[in-house]
Amino acid sequence: MNTEKSNTTSGISSALEAFHEAASTVPAYALFLKERGINPEEIRSYDDFLTVPTMDKANYLRAYPFFDLFPNRKIPPAVSASSGSSGKPFYWPRGDAQEEAGGKIHERIFRDIYRIAKDEPTLVIVCFSMGTWIAGAYTSASMRWLSREGWAVSTITPSIEKEDAVAILRDFAPLFRRVVLAGYPPFLRDVIEEALAQKVDIPALKLNLLFAGESFSEKWRDGIHGAIGIADPFEGSVSIYGTADAGAVGHETPVTTFLRREIAKRPSLAKRFSV
Repeated sequence: MNTEKSNTTSGISSALEAFHEAASTVPAYALFLKERGINPEEIRSYDDFLTVPTMDKANYLRAYPFFDLFPNRKIPPAVSASSGSSGKPFYWPRGDAQEEAGGKIHERIFRDIYRIAKDEPTLVIVCFSMGTWIAGAYTSASMRWLSREGWAVSTITPSIEKEDAVAILRDFAPLFRRVVLAGYPPFLRDVIEEALAQKVDIPALKLNLLFAGESFSEKWRDGIHGAIGIADPFEGSVSIYGTADAGAVGHETPVTTFLRREIAKRPSLAKRFSV
């Protein structure tokens, strides 16, 4: 069987299954379809699916009662606020399935990029804000999922308290064989610079960096790696891309980092790809 065709067929089947489940269990979506003359029973193929109207904040999320947006009006176990860049934050629900997905993404990063063994005592220092934005709580939940899956991971959450993060690096992190420092890139730089100024022996830690929230250049990566003794530009740090509504949706790999670095050496390509 053609693998590409098989994957496409599987994807269409999954989309239709999700559509029918939503149409039958989510009150707001059932009404959304009815008001637009869509009979869910008639949506059976890819071509049928193309006739289903798209949703956005204006015509769906803000148009119906909040609890009607959930299957059988189930109360969401966790909520994160978006940044409000469109004018007003929206409160996005999260559940165990989203946090499991986040856990699996972080597991792949730890195992395949950082080369952390499952039984290797590892401290994760979460320096993302622990407020209503998703990064801090979601990262912490992902780490707890790893722990439940048998990883020797311990999580501590100084959030954006710089002195607390520095104290952890100095007094607690040396107890672990591996350390992952997670946070917004400019803030992690502040933490690292303050730790070095206080004579914390960061290069003695087997440290990896986990970023999210802002892009940076390969020159910036080299600078922060050099400051703390990370020799490997490809496996020393990873930047995650995520959103309040979807959680973690993608991340760097050694291959993407290599490509960025190679493109940056070529001005014409760098200009074309905005590296």
